[in-house]
Amino acid sequence: MSIINEFQEWLYTISFGALGLLVIGNNIWVLFQSKIKNESTSFTLFIGAFFGVLSFLTAPIDFIKWLAFVPIIIDPGTGLVIYTIIKNRKNG
Repeated sequence: MSIINEFQEWLYTISFGALGLLVIGNNIWVLFQSKIKNESTSFTLFIGAFFGVLSFLTAPIDFIKWLAFVPIIIDPGTGLVIYTIIKNRKNG
């Protein structure tokens, strides 16, 4: 297989992964800054995890698809929001 075909197979994975890393990295940065300054914060909700999951699902290697849950856990804009929703439903 030529190099161009290899790159085309990974193009969506790399693109979605870069977008996911950008948004997740921003959410983590905002979280750390809010903890240091002791202020409230606003995350970019679900978008980082969405692009991260798409990145894993479009990878041309099958075993990588099993790791699609990782961006949901890592992204504070998704993981903390889901945790808060579940916590409030149990208490409310």
